[in-house]
Amino acid sequence: MKTADKYLPFDEHEEIARQKKTWRMRGVVCMSLAELHKYIEFSVNVSSSSELTRQQMEAIRDKIRAKEIPMTAESHAKHVDFVQSVKELNSRGKDIPPPPVTAAQVVDKESLVAFVEAVADAYRKTYETDKHGGLMAVRNAFRKKGGPWRSGNVYLWIVGSKDYTIFHGFETWREGKPTDMERVDVNGLPFPKLLIGGARREGRKFLRYHYDDPEVERDEDTGSPKFGYAVSFNARGSDQKVVLGSGIYLKNQ
Repeated sequence: MKTADKYLPFDEHEEIARQKKTWRMRGVVCMSLAELHKYIEFSVNVSSSSELTRQQMEAIRDKIRAKEIPMTAESHAKHVDFVQSVKELNSRGKDIPPPPVTAAQVVDKESLVAFVEAVADAYRKTYETDKHGGLMAVRNAFRKKGGPWRSGNVYLWIVGSKDYTIFHGFETWREGKPTDMERVDVNGLPFPKLLIGGARREGRKFLRYHYDDPEVERDEDTGSPKFGYAVSFNARGSDQKVVLGSGIYLKNQ
């Protein structure tokens, strides 16, 4: 869903386009069908890419009109409920208390352990007692750069009971995908199997391995030395384990 936080309302978009005598669509917010029709007509009549002729723009307009869904009282109520739930979710994320040791304070093994275990305890409690919205709020808080849960190259990751990556503070594209448990680092170390699998079996696990450092350029292929720590807890209503971890990069090693 496009929101006004990320995309310009139509009137603002139109004014900027008229001032610049051109336009480049990345997304606007149309709050009614009337406003959508106005935006479509504006798009057809204002100069656009040389690759799109007026006839092509009109064809696009006709396709949009043919597929539009009229607003009903039911769909409007659902929209209002959704917007309210998003506002509540964002508000709840701001209220999550920071861990005793924040990501910015993680500098050695002891602070890493304190950070991971405090975060895991808070996430486990939310996982066991709250609805999905609570978990989303927690993960959104975990993701915020410069926040208590992510600082510099210190970030969190969570792997679910069936080896799917639930959350990754650095490589978000991994989320919702199976974790490659056979993956190896530059030295041939199968670090997912050792770290995640070890945490599942033993409850907690330390591991030295190589991984891409967000603050180091051109180490994507070799990775940088890292000291990881992970803990596990039971998935709700199951004997399967969820694993949460983090790590510190070892400079000059």
